[in-house]
Amino acid sequence: MINKFLITLIGTLLFMGCSTKNTEPEYIGATAFPLETGARWEYVKWYLDIPFADSAVTDTQTFVIYRRVIGQDTIINSTQTFLVDDSTFRDDPGVPPDSFVFRYWYGLSAGQLLQFASSSFLPGETPVPLYFSTPRVILDFPLFPGKAFPVYQTDIADIYSSVVGIENIAVGSGIVKCDVVRTRALDSNTGHQFFDSYWWYSNDGLIRSEIDYGVDIRRDELGNPIDSARAIEIMELIDYQING
Repeated sequence: MINKFLITLIGTLLFMGCSTKNTEPEYIGATAFPLETGARWEYVKWYLDIPFADSAVTDTQTFVIYRRVIGQDTIINSTQTFLVDDSTFRDDPGVPPDSFVFRYWYGLSAGQLLQFASSSFLPGETPVPLYFSTPRVILDFPLFPGKAFPVYQTDIADIYSSVVGIENIAVGSGIVKCDVVRTRALDSNTGHQFFDSYWWYSNDGLIRSEIDYGVDIRRDELGNPIDSARAIEIMELIDYQING
C-alpha cells in the first residue's frame, strides 16, 4: 500500500516538481526558526531506491524521527548554540527497530540560521561533534520568493539555496503555509549536480523535505552495467509542539 502511494508521489515530484506554488502578495515569509528548549517535531521519513527497469520493486525503508531542542550549549565564535536531536527509529514490518541519534549544533546570528557542527551516535553513547570550519547557512531570513544564498563550499562542490515559491502543506488536520527552499550541490568546474532537494519551512520550523540523490548504476560481477536506480528521500511532519 505504501509503495504504491510513494511511487505515485515520486512520479509527481520528478515530472511536476514544485508546481503548486502560491504567490499571494500579502504573504509574509518565514522570519525565524524555533529553538526554544522543549520544542519538538515528529516526522516520518522514507528512503526509496527506485530501479528504472521495474519501479514496482522499489526498495523502501521507513523511519520515524522525533526531533527536539534539548537546550543551549557552549558558545562557538561568540554565538550561542542550541542542541537539536533527531532520535531516529526504523519502522518497517519484519525489520529490527534499529535506533540512532543525529545531533545538530544550531545558532542564530545576523538573521541567519547556522549549523556549526553535527554528530551521529547510538543511544547511550557520548556524541563527538564534527565542527565545520565555516558555519553552514541553513536559512537566511527573511525568506521570500527569488531570494538566493550560499550554504557552504567544498573542494569540488558549491552548495547553495534559493526560495522558489510558497506552498500550503497539510499537517494533521491543519494547513501550514511554507516557503519552499531549493538546495543543490553543483561541481564548481563542470556544473555536475550531486544532489537536488526541496525544503518546506515556516516559522514553526521544517515542515517537509524531498531530496533527490541522483542515479546509481547497478553492475554485475564483471562490472558491466545491468540497471540503474534513483535514490530519493521524503520526510513529512506528523505532529509538533514549539512552545516548550
